[in-house]
Amino acid sequence: AKSIGLKNSSTAGDTRFDRVKKLRERDNTVEFIEEFKKNQKAVIFGSSWESEERLAEIVASKNREIKLIIAPHDLKRVENLKKIFPNAVLYSGISDEGQMKNTNAQVLIIDCIGLLSKLYSYADVAVVGGGFHSKGLHNILEAATFGIPVLFGDQYMKNPEADDLIAHHGGKSFEDEFFAAPYLLSLLKDDTLLKTMSENARKFIDSQPNASEIIVNRILS
Repeated sequence: AKSIGLKNSSTAGDTRFDRVKKLRERDNTVEFIEEFKKNQKAVIFGSSWESEERLAEIVASKNREIKLIIAPHDLKRVENLKKIFPNAVLYSGISDEGQMKNTNAQVLIIDCIGLLSKLYSYADVAVVGGGFHSKGLHNILEAATFGIPVLFGDQYMKNPEADDLIAHHGGKSFEDEFFAAPYLLSLLKDDTLLKTMSENARKFIDSQPNASEIIVNRILS
């Protein structure tokens, strides 16, 4: 049993990368998102907390052309988001495609669970929550696998993959949301940098070994 334990698993790779690679292969369609985006750039705020909400508020006020899709970590945050963005659309309140085609809303609040990993497939940039405070960073791999830059706070001691993504120039961390805001705004205007970071994020995921296959082969050998 020890020969197929954690020691060998770690040298084989990380099975989390296998899982996020598979996310690309499924149908990632989320109803109404294309109609909301209207071919404009979109930032997904995934598993957001208070700091990410403030970042979204800054970005929305500085660039009216950017679409923001916010999926809070806790649905209790929805009420606060409605106060920050009184003109936002609630996902649960969308009745048909026509409603989305006719709205000029900048912000879409995801007030249900289970959609986030699919939503990343629509984003041009992802902001992943949890890293601006001691709660810890949420899953950045689910975003990076879709080949988009991933931005987050710098409190990620339990997430060594964050350092690796930064080293591959596919992600970037910040001390707080006020440092993150100008970078995010400039990134959205710099198509060359946006494309480069996007490619780097995807290459980072692709470069990881297929750990599950390696582990299984070791068990069978």
